[in-house]
Amino acid sequence: MVNWFNTELGTCFANEACAHVPNLIPYGYHGVALQIGTTQQDLLGDIDCGERIYVGSGDCKVNGVQVYSDWDALPFERRSIDLVVLFHALDFGRDPGGVLREVSEILAPEGHLVVLGLNPFGIWGICRFLKFHKRKMPWTANYFPLTRVQDWINLLGFVTVGGTMYFYRPPVNKGSILRRLEFMESAGRRWWPALSGAYILVAKNKALNIHTKHLKSVLRGGRQRHRLQTLTRKS
Repeated sequence: MVNWFNTELGTCFANEACAHVPNLIPYGYHGVALQIGTTQQDLLGDIDCGERIYVGSGDCKVNGVQVYSDWDALPFERRSIDLVVLFHALDFGRDPGGVLREVSEILAPEGHLVVLGLNPFGIWGICRFLKFHKRKMPWTANYFPLTRVQDWINLLGFVTVGGTMYFYRPPVNKGSILRRLEFMESAGRRWWPALSGAYILVAKNKALNIHTKHLKSVLRGGRQRHRLQTLTRKS
């Protein structure tokens, strides 16, 4: 996985995520921030936080603490983390449900969760469906629909507060072509947002306040889904 993120396409993809994440996280100070995923890119670098912790594959050249751990068995105390960023950890994790359960345990009340996922209904999802080499990266990923991820985190007591769709360029592993197609990012956000290669979902931990109420609504068959609304950080 790490090798793919070091390719021209993987690097461009990760850089695009780094450009979006700081602008989507609600403004404020986050005491302890945690990044989980396969990239060596630092998605926490421009976020106002005290301690930065990174759980990933390989050595990350980042300004913080590097921790080696399974994503579904994190070595942190309950309610000790204020911000968690999952860089496609659900797409490439062995137990996506276990990852979310671990996050719900360690995230503090009113803490924020940022989930980056691959869009199965966008340009990349279409290419994945047509590709014959599905055993290669990034086609081996899970590609969970955004609505499914929302259902999962709602059941764990989170509420969606924002997000965006991103990366509208086709999966071409050539830097010169990717640079020429950069105009597709602004055009895609305006004209065909649903065809993005990936999405970013921002949620807030409200487990202590609404968890019981939400479980009752689920038992009655009612699940709440919210459209993504891009958040703008206030200075």
